[in-house]
Amino acid sequence: MPFMTGDDPGTATTCHEINIPDDIYFRMAVRGALLELANPRNWEQLGSATPDEYAALAETMIDAFNVSSC
Repeated sequence: MPFMTGDDPGTATTCHEINIPDDIYFRMAVRGALLELANPRNWEQLGSATPDEYAALAETMIDAFNVSSC
């Protein structure tokens, strides 16, 4: 089942902390799951924003996630 796009999300962001088990396989699984958001084919356009736009937003989010730590 695809993720649904909304309208233009603008530039505001919000931060959510998640605690990932300290196991390389679990960390890689989380990163892999997030990568699904960066694939436009996994999005279905519902609002005015396109799947490509939402996938690009996801890529930006994932890049920040990959360099952050608590």
